[in-house]
Amino acid sequence: MLLLSVGPSRRPPRAFGAAHHDFLRHLKIATLDRMPLVNSLMWKTISARHSAVENSLEPSWANRYKWALTEVGERVGRGALELNLAHRDFVPWNMRRGEDNTLFVFDWELAQKQCTPGWDFFHYHLAGRLLRAIRIGRSDVVQLLQNAECRGIVPADGYFLAYLVDVGLFLHDRLLRSPATQENSFLKLVESAIESFRRGKERKPAVPAAALARGISG
Repeated sequence: MLLLSVGPSRRPPRAFGAAHHDFLRHLKIATLDRMPLVNSLMWKTISARHSAVENSLEPSWANRYKWALTEVGERVGRGALELNLAHRDFVPWNMRRGEDNTLFVFDWELAQKQCTPGWDFFHYHLAGRLLRAIRIGRSDVVQLLQNAECRGIVPADGYFLAYLVDVGLFLHDRLLRSPATQENSFLKLVESAIESFRRGKERKPAVPAAALARGISG
């Protein structure tokens, strides 16, 4: 059975604004879960995808994920977090604007519960850069994190890294299942963003990589 509902036809504003913020705030309130990240569905999905693609990754990507996962474990892996359902394709072409300027969002087939704060916020901004063929550098990452923290997404650096690992592994898993002849443009953005973190502040992990690897596999 296919159920259809009639939505508004007006295009939403391209720039992330009050309507987007309000929609995501209400989505968080309605689907809030509180638990450690390692107990979440998001982390279990990351673990499964990492195990599935690990042996097929280029060495540069294998090292990149190892570093990023360790950083995520250090920054947001401890203690209970406020997790919520994420649309996971929260982009302008999947929404319309109502007469009262509220958003009508569709295409929910990728939605997943127990995702880290800011997942859809970060995806909206990276997808917008891809649409405009804009690369991302260290200054862009810093500005994005500042914008996120202004909207209450704290700590923005840990949540952004968690998002990057999650979406990157999703794309690698998809490529493994359906190989493409051309390089994936979104993966290039993910690569640039993660490398911006590494260049900006390479740190000795507080959580040993071996211990985190056991957590990923468990």
